[in-house]
Amino acid sequence: MVGGVLTSLGFVFSAFARSLLHLYLGLGVLAGSGWALVFAPALGTLSRYFSRRRVLAVGLALTGNGASSLLLAPTLQLLLDTFGWRGALLLLGAITLHLAPCGALLRPLVLPGDPPAPPRGPLAALGLDLFARRAFLVFALGTALVGGGYFVPYVHLAPHALDGGLGGYGAALVVAVAAVGDAGARLLSGWLADQGWVPLSRLLAVFGALTGLGLLAVGLVPLVGSQEGCGGALLAAAGAYGLSAGSYAPLVFGVLPGLVGVGGVVQATGLVMMLMSLGGLLGPPLSGKGLSEQIRSRPSSAPGSQAPEFLSPSPQAS
Repeated sequence: MVGGVLTSLGFVFSAFARSLLHLYLGLGVLAGSGWALVFAPALGTLSRYFSRRRVLAVGLALTGNGASSLLLAPTLQLLLDTFGWRGALLLLGAITLHLAPCGALLRPLVLPGDPPAPPRGPLAALGLDLFARRAFLVFALGTALVGGGYFVPYVHLAPHALDGGLGGYGAALVVAVAAVGDAGARLLSGWLADQGWVPLSRLLAVFGALTGLGLLAVGLVPLVGSQEGCGGALLAAAGAYGLSAGSYAPLVFGVLPGLVGVGGVVQATGLVMMLMSLGGLLGPPLSGKGLSEQIRSRPSSAPGSQAPEFLSPSPQAS
């Protein structure tokens, strides 16, 4: 509930930004801290509610992420066109404030695997003693590496499409296609994992590899050529990445109870998200730097050489 309030304040604070630092503090620090306080406890508590169909429950819960991306991609473009970016941020602040009553629906459970007493010492309280388990340590470091590429398409898909000549709503369609594949794959992956036909660790490895291949497919889409050809290729690559990344997501959190036990799943979820976010902190900026250099190196007569509209200075932007 506190995370919902912080996230909402982060959006409202950013709506009055006068500098990039202001946005860093609002969207990065305030909203980012709020999301952290929302995600780990919610998903960790959900894992404690289920035992027999835990991965399917996690996958079903995570479909909200893909469904919101599907709905918000065109909606945000409409809000930007109608109210400007400041008005859009204010409305997002009102929407995210609903996280507080959603948090009120969560109730703690006492389970047989819970420790008999609260953890003592800062390392145990934060769950850092889980890194002493070799299996969890390897798994957590692996998710950090995956996080370096996992968030790149979600950050750069829309600018990628704009640079390829698609308009604002065309870029929103690309994001929506990825969101549809992501949401559907999370459900299917959770159901498949709970059937027990394939060991969970093997499913995780297969879909992790497919996520990497999907990332390569998005990056290799040629941006030189006709707008129609670029749009179709980018839509196909975005859909493929959404399917692979969506299949991977519920498995990451579904495997945690088997690694650390039900009693440590909330702390383990927070630690895994922290390491995955650290990887995500490096991936999008590094890939964006490479894309910027690629754009600058193009001849001025090449298609798509003009800067995207949102990068061009204008009286409205000033």
